[in-house]
Amino acid sequence: GKDSAEKSGAGKNVEGTGATDLASMINLFEEEMGMKGEVIEVGGERVAKVLMSCPLSKCPPEICQLMECYARGMSKVIAPEFTFIQEATMTRGDDQCRWVVRRK
Repeated sequence: GKDSAEKSGAGKNVEGTGATDLASMINLFEEEMGMKGEVIEVGGERVAKVLMSCPLSKCPPEICQLMECYARGMSKVIAPEFTFIQEATMTRGDDQCRWVVRRK
């Protein structure tokens, strides 16, 4: 995630360096992957989203761990003071995925 964000120049094209900036980049990535969800909370310090549909939902849980590492790598470039946390994943049997971007 860090390498991808650096190569794309993502940190240079984002006006701020907050939770919403990182969440926007994660949303773009999810849309490209075919994941469908809804942002349920937006604030300067925190963004939360639920995913109701994911093409990876039947994969082993390790795929979500890789996605989390990717998002955390992106955060190091886009919003270093924030982190990405998965609170629920369909690959572990939850009915939806839920993640949060918040200040470290």
